[in-house]
Amino acid sequence: SFCGVVGICPTYGRVSRYGLIDYANSLDKIGTMALNVEDAALLLEVRSGKDEHDSTTSDQQVPSYSDTPGAINGLRIGIVKEAFGEGIDNNVRKHVLDAVYKLEQKGARKIEMSLPIGMNYGVPTYFTLAPTEASTNLAKYCGIRYGATDQLTGNYNDYFSRVRTNNFGEEAKRRLLLGTFARMAGYRDAFYTKAAKVRTKIIQEYA
Repeated sequence: SFCGVVGICPTYGRVSRYGLIDYANSLDKIGTMALNVEDAALLLEVRSGKDEHDSTTSDQQVPSYSDTPGAINGLRIGIVKEAFGEGIDNNVRKHVLDAVYKLEQKGARKIEMSLPIGMNYGVPTYFTLAPTEASTNLAKYCGIRYGATDQLTGNYNDYFSRVRTNNFGEEAKRRLLLGTFARMAGYRDAFYTKAAKVRTKIIQEYA
């Protein structure tokens, strides 16, 4: 919304990830951006479906997203009460509720709901799972078989550290360090495994 495009984050497995640079296997999805809802729907429709190159893709039939009628009579809109608590900008609150009101005028039904686990633990869960998986996935970018290269001097660890230090951005390095720590022996169960269990709780809560 900040740059005037419509974005769709598809359900995991809806769009093939074949050719994607792995970041976090259990989270990676290929989204869609377009100038309007109709184009975003059409693009999602074209890109969705089973792919023999990605075993996580769903074999369920792809709906005709672009043919979906615009009528919203009876549609339910879930208002997550925790999302409107402390810290929300008043302008954001106003614009969201104005949009909800307009949808209600067209026949949609507003329902207040509560997602305390997701709202309170979603971000820390993500920042445990994603960097841990990224630490494993991005290890191949060592400047030998994949990624940027440098002059082959020093031992393997010297070369590996130099290439990654010079070519990964600060945020990428921060996440890799956090992820490497979280998957070390003695810490994996305390961090990654526990975060995976919390994610399951969040999925159940949304369901």
